[in-house]
Amino acid sequence: VEFDSDTTVIPYCVTTDDWRPDEKPVRNLGLEPGGYVLIAGRHNPENNIDAIAREYAASDLPMPLVVLGTANYDSPVTAAIAELARTDERVRLIGHVGDRNAFFDLVHHAAVYVHGHSVGGTNPSLVEAMGVGARIAAFDTPFSRETLGPDATCFELDGHSFAETIGRVISDEPSVDAKVRAEAAARAREVFSVDAVVTAYRDLLAATAASRRTTVLRTRWASGS
Repeated sequence: VEFDSDTTVIPYCVTTDDWRPDEKPVRNLGLEPGGYVLIAGRHNPENNIDAIAREYAASDLPMPLVVLGTANYDSPVTAAIAELARTDERVRLIGHVGDRNAFFDLVHHAAVYVHGHSVGGTNPSLVEAMGVGARIAAFDTPFSRETLGPDATCFELDGHSFAETIGRVISDEPSVDAKVRAEAAARAREVFSVDAVVTAYRDLLAATAASRRTTVLRTRWASGS
């Protein structure tokens, strides 16, 4: 809209087909499956990881908050989380997890996976969390709601919304929790499948090659489609 130019919308896809749930990576960190809240991502200000950790520390939420990720510079976000971890034993700063399947296990087995990204549109880590059947609470942005669908669980960082949202999710009955997780995984398979995304790229490249000029295709992911 801003540049008065049509675009072709093709999102990230779910690439978790070779993963199967395993509790071992969780227990190796001294955690219990279903017994912790997780947030992950680069320790950049726009991902709100330090802000979420501060709100968690100010709450009476009982579970550990496990913080994954790092930054490739001397990040004040990491320093702020480390300071919280020194004074609040619930905050656990783990750092980078290099094993992809172990990362998926940590996301899947969390009572809540918290997605704090505030910029960037459809985020691959959010799509992956859906794909592994995580119970997701996301920072309230239009693109997170669009990715998660009409039943998205979202929060604001305003001093009460976050803790209330996480507390409500944690208190859900197991049957409700299982249903929400299954629906997220099903949406990931249906909307963000590898086949659908690869086919869209192939169709766009074929159309561009045939026309010998810039081509725009209307895809299923375009806003309003």
